[in-house]
Amino acid sequence: MNESQRPLDGIEPPELPKRSSNSGGPESGQLGLAGEFRVMSELLLRGHNPAKSYLEYGADIVLENGLRLEVKTGHQYDRLYKNNYHFFTATGHGQRVVGHRDYDFLVCWCFDADVFYIVPQGSIPARKRFTLSISPKSRYFPFRGAWNLLEKGR
Repeated sequence: MNESQRPLDGIEPPELPKRSSNSGGPESGQLGLAGEFRVMSELLLRGHNPAKSYLEYGADIVLENGLRLEVKTGHQYDRLYKNNYHFFTATGHGQRVVGHRDYDFLVCWCFDADVFYIVPQGSIPARKRFTLSISPKSRYFPFRGAWNLLEKGR
């Protein structure tokens, strides 16, 4: 097949979803699931063999080396604070806070900037919501794109 016969020529990629005013609606759940698959894609490209969990509680992804990953997807807080992203660590209908025993790393996908933060569980506050700044001055900045932290036992 030559360059002019590529099957995807002329097909436009879908428009990315806009921030929903209904944070608890299906759009939020779809974006969360998209985040899990987006992280799995990144892991596959880096040579990992991720396994997706479909259970309501516990880690979202387990790696072949036993590390458990909780994936969270966040939008910019608002236009004024465009470096800030809120991540909700409460899960399920009972709003159970994901405990530090449930995962080894929290992988935060800052959707609007399309950047990832791979944060060890001990660095995340145990509350229902926390704010991550993508500014270089942020305490989380050393974890930006830190996929190498997942190399334990490989």
